[in-house]
Amino acid sequence: MNVSWRRCVIVFIVYITIIFPVIRADTSQLPTCQMKDFHYTFTECDSSGARWRVQVPKDPDTCTGGAPHPPDRAPDCGFSCGAGEYLAVDQDQKCHKCPPGTYSMGGGIRYEDWTELPEGFSMLSETIDSWMDTQSNCNESSWHLRGQYIASAGDDCATMLVYTANLKKAGSVIFTYQYSDDNTIFHVYAQNDQCQTRKDSKTNRWPTTTAEGEWKTITMSLTSGLNVIYWKTMGIDFEDAGQKKKKLKPVLIKRIEIMGLAYTSECTKCSPGDYAREEGAHFCSTCEANKFSLAGSAECSDCTDTQYSGPGSGNCTERKPCTSKDYFSTNTACDENKKTQLTYKWIEPKICRSDVQGAAQLRKDGEKQDCPPCNPGMSFFNNSVCQFCPENQFSDGDKACQTCPGSTAPVYGMDFKWWHAMPPNMDSSCLSMTDYGCVSEQGWTPNGEIGRASCRERV
Repeated sequence: MNVSWRRCVIVFIVYITIIFPVIRADTSQLPTCQMKDFHYTFTECDSSGARWRVQVPKDPDTCTGGAPHPPDRAPDCGFSCGAGEYLAVDQDQKCHKCPPGTYSMGGGIRYEDWTELPEGFSMLSETIDSWMDTQSNCNESSWHLRGQYIASAGDDCATMLVYTANLKKAGSVIFTYQYSDDNTIFHVYAQNDQCQTRKDSKTNRWPTTTAEGEWKTITMSLTSGLNVIYWKTMGIDFEDAGQKKKKLKPVLIKRIEIMGLAYTSECTKCSPGDYAREEGAHFCSTCEANKFSLAGSAECSDCTDTQYSGPGSGNCTERKPCTSKDYFSTNTACDENKKTQLTYKWIEPKICRSDVQGAAQLRKDGEKQDCPPCNPGMSFFNNSVCQFCPENQFSDGDKACQTCPGSTAPVYGMDFKWWHAMPPNMDSSCLSMTDYGCVSEQGWTPNGEIGRASCRERV
């Protein structure tokens, strides 16, 4: 009984395999292809590097037959347009400058718009046999399109972003990534047309981790011919029994460039927030703050007076009424009379509105007051700036530096408790956790008895 059932299943599979292509291949009911149904493409290169331009149906399932133009000679396989140009395959087979709002890298292509998966890319996932008790279902695991970048699944499945490139000459792949979780394995490698992985260090890479918000760029060499490039990630799940699985941080890729293509048949639109004013551009420029642009723009547009935007924005945001969180207080440096003053400043750039009802207003500056003493081990210089005492001298911060008595030596150390000025050996900076960066490099400002964070991320 089991043998008969299996035989039936095998016969059915053979029937599906043989008959279905025959049914699909039946084009007797399709209309005849018209000239509008064809497009040009190039044949494969022969041993001498020559090829032909031929017309084929855009979609073979919508029409059949027809009278396409006869084949004609195409540019040799080593031919390439320059940066800022494209090859008009459907027209005169000559190089033309890219129109405004677009760009071309000549013998390369750049991907940085991840609202849709670009042509040539695919995504795969697989379940890795786990040495632990739990194993994830990876059927739904995949890379995620996030507009300005593409993100890995961020789980313990093996997910792959794959790109197939047929290079006419030796080239490279350049990609910019963020990889901040060392509980994820990140491997990038290329295979040839025989599915053989190249083992050299220039084409088989294990990218190093980055800090939060930090982007790194890697260049990998590619050979002429077919190259299949894999960006593979897999989380390491050390989950204990009964505990909730840890959420892993995904690997982010925001830009991929492929160099070594023989030609570019069309120019790439500038991404939202970028523009190309002139024709023949080989890159797009970034819009300034308080401007925006849509994809394929030749110019940036201004935000209205009630809106704002950060550099490289694809839209503007309405300014909200100001609150007390939109300004900060700081103490001025001590003047020649050893006086300081509490002042209030808007956080720059100012992205709120103080001209609407209910909005917070900037507070008035305070009265001048005596400066607090210097920190221990320091004293005033010219009554305004605190400086460290010279070697073998000491101070409590209130008095001038004094030489240590005989048979004694200063106890060197640093004790900061007054913040009317940034100490001479201390600096601050702002680190953004996003791709937009900080609006100012200054991270902390002195505020009397405390130091106050004063950096804001771009929005």
